[in-house]
Amino acid sequence: MPFLLVSIMVAVDAVGGGIVIDKMNDAKWHRPDLPMISRLLNGLSLCHLLSGLTGTPTVAVSSVNLGMVHATGVAARRAGVAAGLVMMALACLPAITTCIILLPKPVIGALLLYTAAYLMVSGAELVLSRLLNARRRATVGLGLVAGAAVFMVPALTAAVPLALKPILGSGLVVGVCCAILLNLIFRIGIAKEVACQLDGPHPAEQARRLLEDGGADWGARREVILRAILVIDEALAILRQEGVMAGPARLVARFDENTLVLTLDYPGQAIRLEADQPLDVRALLDSDQDETALDQTMAAISATLIRNLADRVSSRSPAGRGRLRLELNH
Repeated sequence: MPFLLVSIMVAVDAVGGGIVIDKMNDAKWHRPDLPMISRLLNGLSLCHLLSGLTGTPTVAVSSVNLGMVHATGVAARRAGVAAGLVMMALACLPAITTCIILLPKPVIGALLLYTAAYLMVSGAELVLSRLLNARRRATVGLGLVAGAAVFMVPALTAAVPLALKPILGSGLVVGVCCAILLNLIFRIGIAKEVACQLDGPHPAEQARRLLEDGGADWGARREVILRAILVIDEALAILRQEGVMAGPARLVARFDENTLVLTLDYPGQAIRLEADQPLDVRALLDSDQDETALDQTMAAISATLIRNLADRVSSRSPAGRGRLRLELNH
């Protein structure tokens, strides 16, 4: 059992390291690159297999080096290959290896503290890149507290049986197991689709609360939920302005990690949001035309905003009802 848990910790650490380094190297990072993570785990498994066949110590992803990469900004493949070759050469020189082992503990502690600080910053950035609800906050907070408690209060695990000592005596194992278990439990009951009848005095505010609560449950990216709130606000405004909505609309939001689909279903007619000819707003404001032309221009501007905020827009009228569908890439 201890060996199994240690293997799980190594795999979890490798996944976390792969996600962090992927985020460092991609300015437009949105989600983990699963094919890359798969190759990383396959390579790590191959190394474990070779280590078992040759009777040598196994390998793992170095979280300390990830902190150093974050601090220096050097993440090139050539630098990693060069560093690996240097380490392989140093392994053949016992005198240099002995000098490294005999480094004073304060020096080693300072190096670990420096790199760990940057690693903690990378982890915090990764956690805060998504919206958090109470469940997600509890998962992160309780996992950190459980792991830190084992380090800070050794008396908590002093009386555990010897067979469980490798498990309950390690803050890393306790923290990671607690986080994994809480994540599995707290995912129960989270729906991929939420809906709300926008029949209150402030329908845009109702839509905002629905999207914020749903985004926190799903762990969606903040900028995507912000775009969704803006596009729904503009859509409700243009529906009211055009007078095609004969009653309160119903907002349905569905999320599947890659796409956020928003659907406004309302009694009335479909609204036309196709691209029109470019309008010169300044010339229109300077002219002496009536307010009707100005209202049409403002409606065209709202339609343009909706098309720019949403990645795909469609509108139709099934059975005498209007339905506006907005898709946002996540």
